[in-house]
Amino acid sequence: MRKYFSKESFKEYKDIYRKKGLKALLKKLGWKIFALIFIFYLIRDIILYVIGPKIFLDILSSYGISTSVTYPFVSCFIILLFTYLIFRYSQDIKVRILRTASFFGFLYVVLGAFGAHGLENTLLEMGNESKYATAVDYHVYHTFLLLGLGLLSDKYNLRNIKRSFIFCLLGIFLFSGSLYIFSLTEIKWLVYLTPIGGFSFILAWFFLFLSVSKFKK
Repeated sequence: MRKYFSKESFKEYKDIYRKKGLKALLKKLGWKIFALIFIFYLIRDIILYVIGPKIFLDILSSYGISTSVTYPFVSCFIILLFTYLIFRYSQDIKVRILRTASFFGFLYVVLGAFGAHGLENTLLEMGNESKYATAVDYHVYHTFLLLGLGLLSDKYNLRNIKRSFIFCLLGIFLFSGSLYIFSLTEIKWLVYLTPIGGFSFILAWFFLFLSVSKFKK
């Protein structure tokens, strides 16, 4: 059993999944071993990304650093990390873009519901409900742009599709991300990131426009 969980084995599994897909991996491992690996990663990720950050925030809180400030920043870091992992999980650019778009669609639903219910009183007290709503709106608009980029990536100029994808991601993080965090913390320097994010959105649409000028027959 130990050989299935060695460092070399995990590297082999990852290569099989990337090159041949899930069916080939299941054929190699069988359902029982695959289930054990899934449980291993599930436990590991819960420790790293849920329990670990919670302990870290509790330590900061014990030193007088407010969790109302640290929670939004740690959440943003975790979202960045998951975006990177999702993007790296496949070699196919179309799959990468569509998986990233799906992840941001999931985030839109979670953050939108959280703002409407879990944070409703906090946002009303701080007078920032409109800023949070703006962040959610631009988040979902450009999630649809990401989906469109994924669907068009094998039809139009790929170089400009990639550029549009990068600037769209930057826009979501800098524009919507800064508004999300500012709505909860009112940290002043965040307002300087918002227009940079807005300009990134403009560039994303601009490169999409350039991409369709060269149709791939």
